[in-house]
Amino acid sequence: MLAEDLSIFLNDFGEQAVLNNTCLVTVLYGANYDPMALGADGRAITAVGRTDELGTVLQGDRLEIRNLYYTVATAEPIQDGQFTRLQLEEV
Repeated sequence: MLAEDLSIFLNDFGEQAVLNNTCLVTVLYGANYDPMALGADGRAITAVGRTDELGTVLQGDRLEIRNLYYTVATAEPIQDGQFTRLQLEEV
């Protein structure tokens, strides 16, 4: 069922985010502490969303989640490519 309709999973656990000040998307947001993380404070900030909803996300694109602003450091498909993981940096 999940493979057929990915929105079921995101509807229960996802959060609304704004991509490039124009597009509303649903993502799984995480800001976990990781000593090898991109952020100076040791947080690995990520957002995972449906690839078809995120479109072509590029390094440097902007994402707003919970009234916080981030730029996309990397965007990579997860396994079969139906989801994309964004590594984020605070603006």
